[in-house]
Formats: sequence, structure tokens, C-alpha cells
Amino acid sequence: MLRLSTNFILLFMEPLHPIYHHYLDVLDIAFQPIVDIHSGELFGVEALLRGTDQLGFESIESFFDRLFEDNTLYTFDLALREKVIKKFCTIQSYQTIKLFYNLDNRLFEMEDFSKGNTSRILHRYGLDHNSMVFELSEHNEIGNIDNFMSLMSHYRHEGYCVAIDDFGIGQSGFKMLYYSTPNIIKIDRFFLSNIDSDWNDPRFIDTLVFR
Repeated sequence: MLRLSTNFILLFMEPLHPIYHHYLDVLDIAFQPIVDIHSGELFGVEALLRGTDQLGFESIESFFDRLFEDNTLYTFDLALREKVIKKFCTIQSYQTIKLFYNLDNRLFEMEDFSKGNTSRILHRYGLDHNSMVFELSEHNEIGNIDNFMSLMSHYRHEGYCVAIDDFGIGQSGFKMLYYSTPNIIKIDRFFLSNIDSDWNDPRFIDTLVFR
């Protein structure tokens, strides 16, 4: 199990309660490969959280709901982010692929949210900004639209990629698409599972391809 050192995070964030350090010790990360369909080569990996059930949570969503309720969502996410990046760097080809990292939209509304922290973590591990892809979910509504758009602009200016995860699964998908102007759209499998037999699927997908 990876042992996470959060000392540098504590220099500019509130210290984590011991229970959250326990969470970090129990949680693990699995990487799901993302392959370029044109070249067949590995394009990147998506970080998937594992172990929330061992902490007594019914789902990953309920785990992050608890963090949000406890006002520790952003601080914990930063510590988790370093754990993910540290493990990502153990992949043999990590310097030539991208890391897809899921962001809970609610962390943008946290009082302790600030810019530049991901950059510090990446620098610590010798990674460029363009190796990081922030995945946004439709599960939670965007709070302050102006603030959200400013942050998305900041991320793109810094060289990060922005992606929408499981597009089409929720009710706020097109709103998210409009305000985030993502580099990548990951379409929900519902629209792809029968694309060879359902004539509606290709037409829907075609509307999302900007030529």
C-alpha cells in the first residue's frame, strides 16, 4: 500500500483530521486504460477509486457526500490527488500518457478552494500540466456559473485538459458541455452499446462531433 506524505500540502491547507489519514491509507487506486482507436496505442489511464466499501460507505458517491457535508472535500481531494499522481508515476510509460482524474464539481464551491495546488503536486513529481485531464461529472449541478467558467478558462490556459465523463447520463450534460467547453467528451456507454444496430445512436453521436 502506498504511504502518502502530505507534509507539503499542510503548508497551505488546514491539517487533515486523523480519520481522513486513515481513509487515505485504506483507499487504493486502479487505473483503467484508455486506448487511441486510430493507433491502438495507450493514450492515458483513468484513476478509479477503490476501497470506500471497506470504510463503511455504500458507494463512492456517498463517500464524497460525507466529505462535502464535513467541509473537507477539497482538502481531502488534494491529498487523494497526490496519492493518485504518485501511483501514476509507477506506470512504465507515465511520461507519454495522460492521467484522467475525476473532479467533484462541488469542490469549486468550498471555502478553502484555491488555484495552483495541482501545479505544486505535479511539479513535485516532475510532470507537466498537459499530462493531467480533469474529468467533470454531471452528477452535481454547477454552482456559481461565472466562477466555474473562470476556473475552466484558467485550467485550459495552464495547459490542463478538461473532459466530461459519462456524457448523457444526467440532466445537466448540455449545460456542462456549454460552460466547460471540454477538450474531450466521454460518452456514456448507453449510447455506444448498440451503435452497430440502433440507427438512433450514430445520429446522436454525430451531433457531438464538431467539425
